[in-house]
Order: sequence, then structure tokens, then C-alpha cells
Amino acid sequence: MNIFQSIIKLVNDILQGIFNAAGNAKENVKQSFIWHIKNKYRAQLKNRRSPYTTCFPTSVYMFMSAPKIGIDLGSPDQVTGEIENNWGPWVKKNMGNYVYKKFKGNYRVLWDVQREYIKTKLQEHNKIFNVIYQEKTTASYIIGQLKNKLPVIVGISPKYMGKILGHIVLLVGYKEENGLRYFIIDDPFGNFLKYYSSHFDGNDVYGNVEEVFNIMSGLSLTVEK
Repeated sequence: MNIFQSIIKLVNDILQGIFNAAGNAKENVKQSFIWHIKNKYRAQLKNRRSPYTTCFPTSVYMFMSAPKIGIDLGSPDQVTGEIENNWGPWVKKNMGNYVYKKFKGNYRVLWDVQREYIKTKLQEHNKIFNVIYQEKTTASYIIGQLKNKLPVIVGISPKYMGKILGHIVLLVGYKEENGLRYFIIDDPFGNFLKYYSSHFDGNDVYGNVEEVFNIMSGLSLTVEK
């Protein structure tokens, strides 16, 4: 093989490598996919009622606005008002006087009240769903819900100003790309991945599934048909 033939072979090998890389990239694009629920987003600091502590009712408001559920609750302030007006009698009736006295500091009770609130609103609007509360939710379950266009309310513990928060967010989508998995998150307090440098950029935050699970409490609320 002379020098000229060697050069031609080298060029052919380089071109073949480029074609192969392009083909692999195209294949990766084909394998990428995304499920994204187009619900309403609300930054909780826009709420008039207790803006710094209404992540749960704000997440419930966003949750119920998902197209497959389709309930407009008006605003997070309306959700908060209805819960505040009804939680005392509901807790007394369902959990006893001792729990009622300890209510505001009882994190689990907050989840119970939100679950009952969602049930009530579904019944009022003749929506046939089962409300599902879990204390040890899994990634596979959440992904299955998102595939079915049903969002999931979850508890997380992000960092803010050097402290760990007890916080509630809404998972509204899932994406896989190049072997990586992402949750799409509506965070009413802002973008937890940026340590809440702004409180108004929490719409459609893409968080690595494993990293999000590292700060999740395991508690979740969603609905099933």
C-alpha cells in the first residue's frame, strides 16, 4: 500500500467514524422521551395567606388543575381558607381531642387533612378517583403515575439559607435522555436546585431522579382511577 492509498484509507476511516457517531446520536435521540403534565403553576409567595408556609395548599391547587383531574380551586388562598375553616371540626371528629390540641405541629396530620380535602373536592365535582397516600413511595410508582398523566405531591427536605426545610412540591413530568432520568417538578417556593436564590422560578424544574429521591421524605399523595 503506497502513501496515497494510506491517506485514502485514513480519510475513509475518519468519515466512517463520523457517520457511526451521528448514527449513535440519532439513536439516542430516538430513545429519549418525555411525559409532561400541563397544569397551572403558582409561586406561593404570591399568596396573600401565609405565603411562606402554604407550600401544601399551593401544591394541592396545582395538582387539582392537571387536565386529567380538571378541577379549578380558584386560588391557593381559597384552598388555605377552606382548610382553615374546616380543619378544626374535621380533626376533632376523625382524630380525637388530643391530636386536635397538637394539630398545628403534627406533620402527619397535615397530610391527612390535605388527603381529605382532595377527596371532598373530587366528590363535589363528581370526579371518580381514589386518593392514594403513601409513606414509602417509590420511583417506579411515581413514574407510572406521571406516564398516566397524573401528578404526584411529595415531601422533600431541601436546603435554604443553611437550614433543611420541610417542604412540599408537585411532580408533573418525567424525562429520560442519554441514560439519565429526570423528574419535572413544580416547586411553589422556587428552584430548590438553586437553593431558592429566587422564589419565582420553580416552574418545570428538571431534577435528577436519584438526587431528588435523596431529599424526599417518602410521603406522597396522588389519585388513581
